[in-house]
Amino acid sequence: ADAQVELYYNDSEKLATSNTGIDVTGDCTITGANSGTLTIIAPTDNAGLILKGGFSDSGAEEANIGFYQNTTAKWQLGNASDNSFKLYNYATSSYAMIVDATGEADFDNAIKVSGGIAAHQTNKGVISFESNTLLIRSYGASAGNGLIQFNVAGGGGSADVAAMTIEANKDVTVEDGNLVIGTAGKGIDFSA
Repeated sequence: ADAQVELYYNDSEKLATSNTGIDVTGDCTITGANSGTLTIIAPTDNAGLILKGGFSDSGAEEANIGFYQNTTAKWQLGNASDNSFKLYNYATSSYAMIVDATGEADFDNAIKVSGGIAAHQTNKGVISFESNTLLIRSYGASAGNGLIQFNVAGGGGSADVAAMTIEANKDVTVEDGNLVIGTAGKGIDFSA
């Protein structure tokens, strides 16, 4: 009554009870009458779902969650062998988002922004869209700090350089190069 229980299929152990729960060897499929749900309940502490790719070897394996519609794969979410976190879109056969091991994120398409921020920030840059206005905010370490800098000329592994800076005091500095007005008869209007 106090020992573990094993369940075998074709002389191979598939399920075993232990003092901490159950161990399943092989695939586990949950099928409901109309829908299937896996619920994890932790009565007094945190709940978690842990995926361990390559648990029994030393290789750099992946751990992923796949999302299907009927029998067609739609999305995959997980970590890759290079320790990056990726969101894969099967419809475009490409990664929609990659967060590398340093925390930097790459996106494969446009980023659309709507809505404002709940509170002002410290040491952060924020892009929001409020009242038909795209807002680019720069919050420094303390009040009155924070600037926006536009850099160009990088690529192919080469370093970029500052082209224009909007200072915290609202001064705009063209770091190098000319301010070019692209349409004849137009210029800087000081009438305001």
